[in-house]
Amino acid sequence: MSRTAEKIAHLRKTAFEHPEYIDVLLPFEEIFAYVDGKESGTGIRFAVPEGHADLDRIGGGLSGDSLDLASLYVACLTRKRDVVDRAAAALSVQAPLLTFVLEIPLKAALERVSSSLPPEGFERGK
Repeated sequence: MSRTAEKIAHLRKTAFEHPEYIDVLLPFEEIFAYVDGKESGTGIRFAVPEGHADLDRIGGGLSGDSLDLASLYVACLTRKRDVVDRAAAALSVQAPLLTFVLEIPLKAALERVSSSLPPEGFERGK
């Protein structure tokens, strides 16, 4: 089982065990299902399936001037939930979904930076 397939299985299990999160988890299950087998590729694009208006509202908010992205990214990094909660309420979406969407580029940037650093720089005592 690929790592992506494991993530899909975990999302399904979590959605079953915690039905209150199903609206947040199912779109990501679909995203992982699309990406499964294409992990080594780059520039993968996907269409958000119909019925996921929350993601459309987040996309609209992120592409417009209604959100202060710098403040939201700082809030994600510092775990200041109230800032994200207010932005989510303004977009009429669930805060965990907005947090997840915001954390994607932060994670990608961190991976890019960490992959450029030499491993010996992380050894203790040096």
